[in-house]
This record gives sequence, C-alpha cells and structure tokens, in this order.
Amino acid sequence: MEGNAVLDSSLGLGADGGASVMAVDGVGEKAVYVNDAGRSQTLSARFGSFLASIAAYSITPDVPEVSLVPLMVKEIDGIERARDL
Repeated sequence: MEGNAVLDSSLGLGADGGASVMAVDGVGEKAVYVNDAGRSQTLSARFGSFLASIAAYSITPDVPEVSLVPLMVKEIDGIERARDL
C-alpha cells in the first residue's frame, strides 16, 4: 500500500496557497480537482497503480471539474483497455 500512499499524496500537487482543492467522486479510486483561479484547473485521478491528470491552462472562464470528468473517464477507460491487451 506504500505505492498508493505516494500516489494519493501526489493528487494535490501543484496546488499553491491560493488554489482550491476539492475531492471528486466517481472518477477512478480517488480524484481531486485543483482550481488555481484564473491560471489553471487540474483533475487528477488514481486508479490501480496509475495516476492521470488533465489540466486546462489560461482558459477564461475557469474550467469546472464537471467539464474535465468525462475526459478523465475516457482516459482511464483507454488506459485500462490498453493494459488488458
């Protein structure tokens, strides 16, 4: 489980003092959305031994987590299918 602890600690990386970090349900085993308002929005998810992140930079208005979730679900599905080959 040590690997999972490392992945979990990596989920909120990139969040500075001004960024908000919010847990997101239904994406991977654990996911967080980091909103550094006006600068970047990142959705990171852990699934198995993988950590995936999708980020939007310098887009106005800020990209909400609900817009990044379908992209992450598709990415996780693609990685899981490739892993099963």
